[in-house]
Amino acid sequence: MDQTVLAGIGNILATEALWHAGIDPRSPANALTRADVKNVVRGLGTAIRRQIDSRERARDDVFFAYGKEGTSCRRCGTELRRIVLGGRGTTFCTGCQARRKVSRTRMRPLNRGEKDRSVRGVRSRRNIRAPG
Repeated sequence: MDQTVLAGIGNILATEALWHAGIDPRSPANALTRADVKNVVRGLGTAIRRQIDSRERARDDVFFAYGKEGTSCRRCGTELRRIVLGGRGTTFCTGCQARRKVSRTRMRPLNRGEKDRSVRGVRSRRNIRAPG
């Protein structure tokens, strides 16, 4: 839903693209894999094609998630839920749109020759055991 990444995609297209990609809209962008990004791009294409097609054929029922809160998901049957993110409303399925999370062990890939400065990396270089 963050417009700084790809501007011009409104709530409707973002909601539909994420539904088609199976990604929870609460997922941070830096948690997405390359495959996730490809799926979002495909989902966006699908959403755009469906909207164009619906205008040409005067169809009303073009959306799978947008504006469908409280109804059953067409993919898995779970009730769709509406939330507000960054002041913008979005609808999604908690059953089939997986929430991605940033890995705590590797926040980003290391560049060649760069030392791991994370807590885990410092502990391993100093041979210190983690608490607990």
